Amino acid sequence: MCLWPSLVVKGKSIKDLTLSNAKKSNGEKIIVQLNSRLIKDEDDRPVAIEGTFLDVTERKQAEDDLKRRTHDLGERVKELHCLYNISKIAEEGDLSIEETTQRIVNLIPPAWQYPDITCARIILLGKEFKTENFEASVWKQTSDIKVFSKIIGTLEVYYSEEKPTDFEGPFLKEERDLIEAISGRLGRIIGGKQAEEEKQKVEAQLVQAQKMEAIGTLAGGIAHDFNNILSAIIGHCDLAKMKLAEDSEVLDNLNQVKNAGNRAKRLIQQILAFSRMGKHERIALSLTPLIKEALKFLKSTLPTSIEIRDYIEADPGIIEADATQIHQIVMNLCTNAGHAMGEEGGTLDVRLIRAEVDRQTASQHHELHIGPHVLLTVTDTGCGIDPETLEHIFDPYFTTKEVGEGTGLGLSVVHGIVKTHNGAITVESEPGKGTTFHVYFPVIEKDAETQEEDEGPLPTGNERILFVDDDQVIADIGEKTLEQLGYDVVTKTSSVEALKLFRADPGRFDLVITDMTMPKMMGDQLAREFMKVRPDIPIILCTGFSPKISEKQAKEIGIKAFSMKPLVGRDMANTVRKVLGD
Repeated sequence: MCLWPSLVVKGKSIKDLTLSNAKKSNGEKIIVQLNSRLIKDEDDRPVAIEGTFLDVTERKQAEDDLKRRTHDLGERVKELHCLYNISKIAEEGDLSIEETTQRIVNLIPPAWQYPDITCARIILLGKEFKTENFEASVWKQTSDIKVFSKIIGTLEVYYSEEKPTDFEGPFLKEERDLIEAISGRLGRIIGGKQAEEEKQKVEAQLVQAQKMEAIGTLAGGIAHDFNNILSAIIGHCDLAKMKLAEDSEVLDNLNQVKNAGNRAKRLIQQILAFSRMGKHERIALSLTPLIKEALKFLKSTLPTSIEIRDYIEADPGIIEADATQIHQIVMNLCTNAGHAMGEEGGTLDVRLIRAEVDRQTASQHHELHIGPHVLLTVTDTGCGIDPETLEHIFDPYFTTKEVGEGTGLGLSVVHGIVKTHNGAITVESEPGKGTTFHVYFPVIEKDAETQEEDEGPLPTGNERILFVDDDQVIADIGEKTLEQLGYDVVTKTSSVEALKLFRADPGRFDLVITDMTMPKMMGDQLAREFMKVRPDIPIILCTGFSPKISEKQAKEIGIKAFSMKPLVGRDMANTVRKVLGD
């Protein structure tokens, strides 16, 4: 402010005049610039001031506008830098959602143009992410974080002091826009990561499904080839037994060979069942022999550092079940237990008892029903399972094993099998204290079907049979076995030659036994050609495995019996006699 108390400029007193409160004649305030010089008399004494006033309002406004624009540009650069860094974080695909959120929240305070902005916080999916030295205050801005229009969290920016609600203060539109932009970008980042995770999950499931399909294809090939090998083993064993006296010392050895062959036959059935290609037939049975057989197999596969203890009741009750699937349950649970104990080993305890499920127990597990059950318990002394993992152990494709060590299907398959058997499975575990699985199967009031072979005399006959199989060994065994039973047998290893022989004399044969998988003409096609020539000819179709035909389809085209290989010994004798008529 410049004051000249006794001077007059153009009739106005300068004492009331400042550079900032000058006015035009119409009363409009202006900004003026004063240029003056001092006038002196002859004695060098000041007598007057000569001055001019210049209206610099527009220039001053332009300068202030330039300063403001320069300041705003600097702030916009900070905001753009913040958003740019957020975009760079979004490009880092290997970051988890938690890591991404924490890094973004750290970028927020430096992007604000007012120093009284102190800290920020993001509350996301039930978790809290804060800036360093976070301290909440009353005054804050908030913005919802949304993923696909669903609110999943909140972004909060705090100020150092409380201000009146009508005070604009730091709440500039630009800052409100910035916080909305940050929350919007974070929502899109999280949505993208969730979509990518879901994509990876679907891709993993697809890969796993393709693996299962490949396993199924492989299982079919194994079943076909391995059943031919088993046919030779079991068939020659039966032929040898037929020639021995009942008191022969060799007979016991041959019985052991045949028992091993039958176990291998059931193993093939398990492979087919695992690949979802086998037929699951539930019958009334006792689990006692099944569990004992599975444990014998486990003792040779689990490390010697694992001690297997068992308590198997002789008669815990009869259940309706598929033997192959029950074997699969035992193997999965015990194999998982072995993995949990690792190289250090431990104790695997397997128990099979009869248990009564009361009202209280049934109320705790909704899948259980009141009444008698067969209870299978598998306990290990391994590493145990934490509560969070325990919630997901029956989920498909969920696994805690390293890549290449597990598929994530074992326990989900077990759970599915138990449910289809009207049973229930429960689990108890604590980290460092091992795991216990309880599997309940409802008891039924039926007699168990024996899995042991009848030791009575084999049924015989004298009919004429055409035996067709492209494997010469199988053809020879079929011929010798049937001849031992009294039948007149002609064998062919070519389906084309067999058809030619049959067409030459259709009435010569009383029965045709044919393999399914053969070159040039498959067994079902050969059967149709036989029935075109002679519709009443009984046909038995044998297969180790074929995805092209089922028992139902075979019967629909007129085939009398559909038998799984190896069809030898008592199975062959019984099937032939059943088709021909007792």
